[in-house]
Amino acid sequence: MPNAPRITLAVLIVALLAAALWLLRPDSEEKDPARPPVSGAYEALVMWTMQRAYPGTELPSEGVAEALAVRRALEAESRGGGDEVWESIGPDNVGGRTLALAINPERPESVWAGSAGGGLWRSYTGGTGAAWERVPTGFGVTAASAVVIAPGDTSTVYLGTGEVYRYGESTGGVVYRPTRGSYGMGILKSTDGGATWATSLDWSRNQERGVQMLRFDPTDDATLWAATTEGIYVTRDAGATWTLSLDVVMGTDVTVNPANPDDVLAVCGNQESPDYGFYRTTDGGETWAQVTDGLPTSYIGKVLLSRHPTEAETIYASIGDGIFSSGGTQTYLVRTTDGGDSWETLSTFDYARFQGWFAHYVGVNPLDPDVLYLGGVNMYRSNGEGQNITQLNPIHADNHAVAFHPTDPDIVYLAGDGGVYRTTDGGDTIENLEFGMRTAQFYNGTSVSADGAYMLGGLQDNGTVRMEEGEAWDHVFGGDGTWTAIDPSDPDIAYASSQGLNLRRSSDGGFSFTAGIAPPFSDETAFIAPYAVAPSAPSTLYAGRSIVYKSTNRGTNWTATNGGANVDPNGNPPLALAVSPVDEDVVYVATAPLLRDPVDNPGPPRLFVTRDGGDAWTDITLGLPDRFVVDIAVHPTDDATVWVTMGGFGTPHVFKTEDSGATWTDVTGPLPDAPTNAVAFDPLAPDTVFVGNDVGVFVTRDAGATWEAFSDGLPEAVLVMDLVAAGDRTLRVATHGNGVYRRPLVLNPVAAESDTAPTGFRLSQNAPNPFRDRTTLGFELDRPGDVRLEVFDAAGRRVATLAEGRRAAGSHTVAWDADGLASGVYFARLSAGGSVATRQMTLVR
Repeated sequence: MPNAPRITLAVLIVALLAAALWLLRPDSEEKDPARPPVSGAYEALVMWTMQRAYPGTELPSEGVAEALAVRRALEAESRGGGDEVWESIGPDNVGGRTLALAINPERPESVWAGSAGGGLWRSYTGGTGAAWERVPTGFGVTAASAVVIAPGDTSTVYLGTGEVYRYGESTGGVVYRPTRGSYGMGILKSTDGGATWATSLDWSRNQERGVQMLRFDPTDDATLWAATTEGIYVTRDAGATWTLSLDVVMGTDVTVNPANPDDVLAVCGNQESPDYGFYRTTDGGETWAQVTDGLPTSYIGKVLLSRHPTEAETIYASIGDGIFSSGGTQTYLVRTTDGGDSWETLSTFDYARFQGWFAHYVGVNPLDPDVLYLGGVNMYRSNGEGQNITQLNPIHADNHAVAFHPTDPDIVYLAGDGGVYRTTDGGDTIENLEFGMRTAQFYNGTSVSADGAYMLGGLQDNGTVRMEEGEAWDHVFGGDGTWTAIDPSDPDIAYASSQGLNLRRSSDGGFSFTAGIAPPFSDETAFIAPYAVAPSAPSTLYAGRSIVYKSTNRGTNWTATNGGANVDPNGNPPLALAVSPVDEDVVYVATAPLLRDPVDNPGPPRLFVTRDGGDAWTDITLGLPDRFVVDIAVHPTDDATVWVTMGGFGTPHVFKTEDSGATWTDVTGPLPDAPTNAVAFDPLAPDTVFVGNDVGVFVTRDAGATWEAFSDGLPEAVLVMDLVAAGDRTLRVATHGNGVYRRPLVLNPVAAESDTAPTGFRLSQNAPNPFRDRTTLGFELDRPGDVRLEVFDAAGRRVATLAEGRRAAGSHTVAWDADGLASGVYFARLSAGGSVATRQMTLVR
């Protein structure tokens, strides 16, 4: 056991207070070009953890394992519920954060990739030709953080899980969390090339743990080393048993001397975890000694290793030293030529920058050891002395892993926040291999146009993307993509945003966002900040900083609500926001605490409502558990009826009110105890409500009295971030790691048959929609014939006949005056020549 002095709690608190204060600066992106910005990944991962750990400081040990068991039980009870399943609709061309790579040494066209939120993936074509496939394990893996192939038997594969960058509780109280990206369940093993999997190191009931790196003993397939959040583990019986060899938390890498497998070097630490540093054993892990000669005296990031292929005593290490702009301004590239006893610094060129805790590495080309690859915020190539550092382009920022072709030194695979890349000429040119790897990490706030023709969504570190039809999505706005919105009356008007409510408007259907319309700054803004269009008055927008702002001209001008005061008396900013579908003055907003000085009292999460357009807000939190309200859904015709979903563990997760929040009813029933991130009504049948959580999707068809699983076609576990019922009668689910799925909804209550119109037969969406008194519908016929155009209410009762009899071929328009009818959802139904088409319309008063 090492005896290195531990960093005192006082020092940690001082460091973390400085970090927190830096994060709370009005502008989270540092403008001084000489200093790097705050890590957006840091803010995103802290928020991910906060809404799941609150009110504690760490995730509970067993939450996801139990939630997965409940999902499976509900799926068993729900079988036979229909033939429709979820269909993946991409993006095929936008890869998500990728943490690990492995190449089959016998068949190098077989490439494995571990994603941060979307599980394990494999290509049999070297990653080309959209040939990636997700590898199901049967264990609900989301974060595939390490993958290795046994050199002596390439049908044996080990998979490490869990993405964790900080260890345990950082300070007292509930205001600061470890940075992490998904759950862990230990190490899995396959002996048949990934067809089936079994538990090797079972941490399924320790979801807060993570496996950072796996390395084989090059001389013995039965010996495998694991760098984990709990220290350095080793197995000598092919994974049947594991032993904690080095008890220093936050192990990040380990390397074995092929000439002497008892000689092992390990590195531990990240974000100043206790006893961080370099450790060496020469007796197979019986004893370890900390190494300091020639190494930096302090650093705040993690360390990655790469051993020289022919000179076994030569090892390179990449040492990160940056989290915030106020942190280190160098990345240490160091080398030892005596197995790790002494080191020299080759370069302090800051390629990791503010991502020194998150995204960097050094890789020595095994067939050309004079070539080093340095991954960081950007990608670089250097010579074996760490000099002549040249940036490689094009490649997405934030790099996590490298893998080398076993026989061709010019072929190198690279992984990062943009997916997988490859060079076939030693780095001179780089190609993107993400096509077909559906690992995009969506946030909430996705949107679909009223007719279902196109969709917008924001991605972790991959901007905002647009999907119209097909599997390729367009990048339309940069940064960390966050909330989006589409005008329900005019699909050419759309909105996108990046971190901190950097809001833009489009006038060409979301292809470009040129008008900067961010609301004024106020004290606090969530990293993923909400805003919404009022469906009944689409020129009206609400956007949430600590002050909620309102615009009545599509964001050109903004007015502070609540008399200019924070909506939450504690100053906590909104995390979720929803506007009534029938009244633009009715808005619900949920607030949550962010990073701050732990001696302050940030106050609990809260939920508020305004019924007068923001002049006054009423706290309606009473009756809800002390958890983040992550999503809000307002009934399509009755805005006093609202459903909310809760984050965290250990409480019910789904609540509804029928009196604008005066009272709440728990309708969680048998649903899993897991963070529940999304809720959506079926607008045609509002007793049907869908919820999504960290393991899947579920549905009630009787307003919460009973629940069924609704995850057929989804992965074994999937981080559901958003649900949207689209106007084309599909439900869209946006996931944080597996892209977007689509599933047909039950047919409209006014027609038992689906739209079966041939080409040329078309019923257009009414305009305006929503409408107050009068609206216009259009339809097209490809040949003359008898038609009938009727309007039905949500109960299926016919309320109007707008056209009946023979019509000529061509385009036709019909106006509908809804005088005397109540606000609500109505359906236009056109029948002609045995074909039927329907459109949903919303009448507001």
